[in-house]
Amino acid sequence: MRLVAFGCSNTFGKALPDVWDYEKNKEQPFNQGPSKYAWPQLLADKLNVECINNGIPGASNKEIWWNIINYNFQKNDIVFVLWSSLNRTCIIEEDDLNSIGNWEQKHKIFFTTYHNNFDQYIQFFLYCNYVHYFLQNKVKLLKHLVPVFMSRALCAPSSFFKFKDGYGKILTNDPLVNFEKTKLLYDKKAMDKIHSGLEAHNTFAEEIYNEIKNENTEKFN
Repeated sequence: MRLVAFGCSNTFGKALPDVWDYEKNKEQPFNQGPSKYAWPQLLADKLNVECINNGIPGASNKEIWWNIINYNFQKNDIVFVLWSSLNRTCIIEEDDLNSIGNWEQKHKIFFTTYHNNFDQYIQFFLYCNYVHYFLQNKVKLLKHLVPVFMSRALCAPSSFFKFKDGYGKILTNDPLVNFEKTKLLYDKKAMDKIHSGLEAHNTFAEEIYNEIKNENTEKFN
């Protein structure tokens, strides 16, 4: 059995102590691998399974979706997707992927002219539902996880999106199952003083573990 995680820097464990270059006072190159202190590895340790952390710093929801549908899953995999924020996207080419984030000056025109949260929420729901139905018969367990700032839309998506003709339906009758809120983004104690620190990752792993261990213990035997 494998724990396979997807996400952005909050899944990778950016700026945690073991992926920090103390001499240069900055994070190590991402190709050296994710942190062993990030929540996917901590959760895998609790479940006594192998951890495959596919978190990519700066990844958009579009990139996370793309990585999932191109991944070679096994039937026994337990999959966790910590979706990212709305202020990023990517351009997918035949043999490359270019990330677009609002933290880069060269992308300022895109985010001030073409980007809006309403459109990004709709795209997010599409990616999420696609992943849900894509994986529902391919893996043992799938859990979607979201930052707390997304929770308002996830708790009542049909009322959150108000159209000219009333309240439009964005999703199916079984919308966005298995979403959980997390306080991960509200802890600012990593080495860069921006990303989540050790305590947040430990707490998050513990919360997920406590939920899934009571859900169906047969899945992990």
